Amino acid sequence: MRSEDAVSSVISVVLMVGIVVILGAVVSVFALGIGESVDSTAPSATFEFEVQANGDVQVTHASGDSFDGDQLRFAGAALEKTSVGSINEWSGGDVTAGDSATVNAKGGDTLRLIWQSPKDDTTGTIAQYDVPNSANPQASIGGFGYPASHDARINGKVTIKNLQFSRAHDDRVYVTVEDEPAGGSTSAARYFDSSGDDLIFSDATGSGLTDQNIGSSETITVTIYETDKKQVRVMTATFVT
Repeated sequence: MRSEDAVSSVISVVLMVGIVVILGAVVSVFALGIGESVDSTAPSATFEFEVQANGDVQVTHASGDSFDGDQLRFAGAALEKTSVGSINEWSGGDVTAGDSATVNAKGGDTLRLIWQSPKDDTTGTIAQYDVPNSANPQASIGGFGYPASHDARINGKVTIKNLQFSRAHDDRVYVTVEDEPAGGSTSAARYFDSSGDDLIFSDATGSGLTDQNIGSSETITVTIYETDKKQVRVMTATFVT
């Protein structure tokens, strides 16, 4: 074998190894999610997370560089403030150590704080937190009341007895009531903010189940949501009239 052939073989092997290493690095970047990397000019800081009494998550800048609040947003478990600059506590100024903001977030999911470069659309996660399931509202229903009179039945009057809830965003929950008569279903919905009281649905309040077919042996479904957007379902209960 000529020396030139041996050199060529060595060069070929080196080139192939180099290509494999480069391809491996590219694959690793996307597999590990580094593709959404923070710009090299991004500030660096530590954030602390704490679930509040109403279930919201308080996010506090603990230490490190300051941030322009208009470059921040929430993502992942966040149910609000998900567009850049929408964190109202931080908009229009710098975020420094000690500054806090709250966000309504879904329990059991990961809340992420996103920074966006002012130069381009480059974004990156600068802090994240696994929101515990306990952050979601809790609720219970003591019972269900359905009037005996025919007139009350066709007017859709129903009573949810001793409706209690805790850790609710904005200190209220959104309640829907649906019935399943033979001729079709009807529903009513309203916010409720008097934990421990009875919740009455009737035409007098403009939120009754107005269905002429309401009668006995029907299934009534009560569903409690965190808000009227129905992103977080707190509980569902069924009752037979």
